[in-house]
Amino acid sequence: TQSKLNYHKTFIMKKTCFFLLLTLTFSAYSQDSDITDEQKIKNVINQFFKSLETRDTLLMKQTTMNEAQI
Repeated sequence: TQSKLNYHKTFIMKKTCFFLLLTLTFSAYSQDSDITDEQKIKNVINQFFKSLETRDTLLMKQTTMNEAQI
């Protein structure tokens, strides 16, 4: 009976560890894959200033609105 009890405890512990590992893996994966709004805004601003430095009108049009005054 003691060996059955130990087997049962081990089985429950393995299931619990697997569930925790699975939960942490999905939450870590979802956080890494998305670019935040702040990063998107910074990328557009950096592209805009790069277009000013290189005098690239096509890149500037892509980073600004049609009616924008610069």
